[in-house]
Amino acid sequence: MSARRVAWLLAAGLAVIAFAIWLSSRRHLERDMAAGALVLPGLHQDVNAVTTVTLRKGDGTHATLLKDGSVWRVQERGWTADVGKVRKLLLDLGALNIVEEKTRLPANYPQLGVEDVSSPKATGTRVDIAAPGRTWAIIIGKPSGGKSGYVRVATAPQSLLPRVGSITRCSMSPWRASARSRSIPFPASASPSPATRRSRPTLP
Repeated sequence: MSARRVAWLLAAGLAVIAFAIWLSSRRHLERDMAAGALVLPGLHQDVNAVTTVTLRKGDGTHATLLKDGSVWRVQERGWTADVGKVRKLLLDLGALNIVEEKTRLPANYPQLGVEDVSSPKATGTRVDIAAPGRTWAIIIGKPSGGKSGYVRVATAPQSLLPRVGSITRCSMSPWRASARSRSIPFPASASPSPATRRSRPTLP
């Protein structure tokens, strides 16, 4: 083999190695950008523009919160909703940031509680949020430890583990501003039981 051919093969090998290093760094950068990114981009800035919040569960339970001027109402009952609780829900959802990605496999969604709520067996709660010219939809799944829980943007296959401490500790009280209500509360508010903490799913 001639010296020129050896030099050419060496140069080609170095080029392949350089490309592999560049590709690996790009993938690492993408992962770094995903970690810490907002789950629902734009919601935090548009909280005051939100006009409708709809919550649905697989068993058919649902609540529609409508903004009427400065007042929020529970559409199904005509009750005045607790403005502070609605605003806290929106701010908490807008502040969700990704800790890590979890499963993309629909067969594994039930383990995290992020399956589509069209199934009567679904355990999560879908939250649809609407503002003029903008919508967001997220499925809130099972808690994972004291300061996190599983979620999935309803239109995306990737489930996520965000940092959601304030949401998992949210009160289970109803949306109605006064005494009693049968409208559904925010889904992921109950603190996880010790059994739940021990059985945290590990998925691909």
